[in-house]
Amino acid sequence: MSKYTSDEKELHVQKALAFVASGQGSMNAYCKMVNIPRSTFHKWVHKDKDKGSASKATANGLVRIKKTQQPISALLPAPRTISVDYYGARIEVTGEDALLALLKSIRAASNGLV
Repeated sequence: MSKYTSDEKELHVQKALAFVASGQGSMNAYCKMVNIPRSTFHKWVHKDKDKGSASKATANGLVRIKKTQQPISALLPAPRTISVDYYGARIEVTGEDALLALLKSIRAASNGLV
C-alpha cells in the first residue's frame, strides 16, 4: 500500500480531471489505470468538506450529489377497499393481496368439495 503526500494526491486529482475532460474515460477508469482504490480517491477529493472549508471537490469542479430516498410509505400505494359480490354475499377486502389470498382460499375450498 502506497503512501501519498498531499501534493501527490492533488496531482492525481488534477490528472483525473484532465483524463475525464479529454474524453479518455471516467474517474473510475483513471483509478484503475493508476492502481488507486476508488474509495481512497474519493476521500482525497472530499476530505476538506468535513473541515468546514471550501472542499477540493468544489474547487476542482466536482459536485457531490446525494441520493434522495423516498420514505417507504411513499413507495407503497395506499391500500384500497375492494368489494366483491359472490353468490349473494358481499365480500370486502383491503388491498389486492388480500383479494388474491381470498380467491386462492375459495379455489382451494371448491377443489376440496369435488
